[in-house]
Amino acid sequence: MRAENIDKDEDRIYGPTNRGDELPKGFRTRKERLERIRKAKKDLERVQKEKQEKYETMIDERKKKEGENGKKLRGRKPKKIDDINEDKAVANTTDPESRTMKTRKGFIQGYNAQAGVDCESQVIVAAAVT
Repeated sequence: MRAENIDKDEDRIYGPTNRGDELPKGFRTRKERLERIRKAKKDLERVQKEKQEKYETMIDERKKKEGENGKKLRGRKPKKIDDINEDKAVANTTDPESRTMKTRKGFIQGYNAQAGVDCESQVIVAAAVT
């Protein structure tokens, strides 16, 4: 009797022809998975291009300041951006908004959550997830 009730509940939730362990939308077909991979690759390339442009802007500004002063600027030069290393470039196709984060126990794929608390009343007054 209990098993039949569970089966009825699952049929109501997932439908009578589904088992409940099917892949979510966006992962069911090869075409959908390839599209996600292509999007992730395009995002990696965009981020790399932005880093390269930022580096070039910093170098141009540095050269401009050196030209105005007639002296070399002190301090460390901006670190050169290498091309994407195919072996090290990583993107998450299932949750592209999450990031690899370092923890005390290693690395996890997740989010950073912050909370602001009023100490006197012990009430959360602000929260943010990035």
